[in-house]
Amino acid sequence: MGIIIRQTFKASAVGYMAALVGVVNTFFIYTLCFTESELGQIRFVQDTAILIAALFSLGVNNIAIRFFPEFKSEGHHNGFLGLLLLFVVGGVVCFLGLYWVINHQLPSELNDNFFVICLTFIAVLVGKVFFHYTSNFGRIAIPSLINNLFIKIGLLGVALYFFYSYTSFRNLLYGLPMIYGISALALIVYVGYLKQLKINFRFSFLNKQRVKRILTYAGFGILGTIGSSLANRLDIFMVTDILDYAHTGVYSIAFNIANLLVVPTAAIFAISGPIIAGALKKDDMAHVEEIYKKSGLNLFVLGSLLMLLIWANMDSIFDIIPNGERYKSGRIVILLLGFAKLFDMLTSINEYIIAYSKHFKYNLYFLLILAVVNVITNLILIPRFEIAGAALATLISVILFNIFKTYFVYHKFKIHPFQLKVIYTLIVTLFVYVLSLYFPMLNNPWHSLLLKSLCISALFIYFVFRFKLSDEAFVIWENIKQRFNNK
Repeated sequence: MGIIIRQTFKASAVGYMAALVGVVNTFFIYTLCFTESELGQIRFVQDTAILIAALFSLGVNNIAIRFFPEFKSEGHHNGFLGLLLLFVVGGVVCFLGLYWVINHQLPSELNDNFFVICLTFIAVLVGKVFFHYTSNFGRIAIPSLINNLFIKIGLLGVALYFFYSYTSFRNLLYGLPMIYGISALALIVYVGYLKQLKINFRFSFLNKQRVKRILTYAGFGILGTIGSSLANRLDIFMVTDILDYAHTGVYSIAFNIANLLVVPTAAIFAISGPIIAGALKKDDMAHVEEIYKKSGLNLFVLGSLLMLLIWANMDSIFDIIPNGERYKSGRIVILLLGFAKLFDMLTSINEYIIAYSKHFKYNLYFLLILAVVNVITNLILIPRFEIAGAALATLISVILFNIFKTYFVYHKFKIHPFQLKVIYTLIVTLFVYVLSLYFPMLNNPWHSLLLKSLCISALFIYFVFRFKLSDEAFVIWENIKQRFNNK
């Protein structure tokens, strides 16, 4: 876990800086600069581009990690980066071809914003490929800064530029592909800095057997990505289609607040992926189990604290943000999505264990079942409960998906992420929350937010150390004490 702890700590630091900028964006900038409908349209365009990038990546993000150990060499890694870029070109061509055929059957919201969505999709796809490629070299801190913090700062700048009436809302939308494009270019430059920008095409290395395995893996990856996208990103599109942009705007604010829980998840997953792939290749299941259990527990501990801080301060949060009254209907969305993300954090890297093993095909089966469940639950619940229905559909989907994956990993590999400390963490979380109900609510929401956050954090951290809920927390604390003692 050494490299994982180091790289996760660095990437999480970047992630929390990005989260801080995201909080400023979500709570102050977006709610001030845009109406609910404008915010909903921005979120629709952005998420549509990200979804298309996932669907038409042709499985290249997973290929970048799964097959790198096989291609790795002292020279140009046997043309591996060139192969990945061929997948990118293929994905773009497939999307444009499909759109040309079926554009008349697509929703008007997509056709009206097609050009900006297309440009953003290409920039996102290129950026993701280079982001995953760098993780093979144990580097995720700088790529995380580029792919996360820079994008949020860029979006903040675009929003303020619009607010001060320097451009129309339509022109504002073109700021999205510009920001993602600069981010992708910066990642390419960073790969060059690592001396890994080695683009060539060594077709002689691609024998029939290897090509067959890559294409088979890619094919299942494509279908799996479709299922995953339908399971995890369907809510925004169905809220827009069934309701309207205004509801999407409220939902997006709630989604962004709940999404603060998963900042450390991205860092751990990014650095764990290549390590899991290598351990499975060596059949080192003891190492896989160690990462599986420790990542699940530590993510759940940290996620529980973040969930406590968010939910206990909900009234203060809505009092602080501009036009907060408009978004209070999203409270239940935050709670439901928060539970979904906590469960996903607890089950941690189960998807990676399946994806990088010989059983990778089963991810597809789980995802397709999940996608069907999510579509049905959204169709039933959104008309009845509006945005709360979309959040409930996501919660049901995430829980089912992770139950399937966790059971399968246990069935095939006899490992699971659960420990008794998870129960202790849950008890501590509930106890601290009950105590927080008795904290005074001050007239100034900023003072109330600060007081509650300090008290909750102090109590929760005390119990984490008192009951030794996280060994990694002790390691970090001992390292900090040692550094101070050496000064």
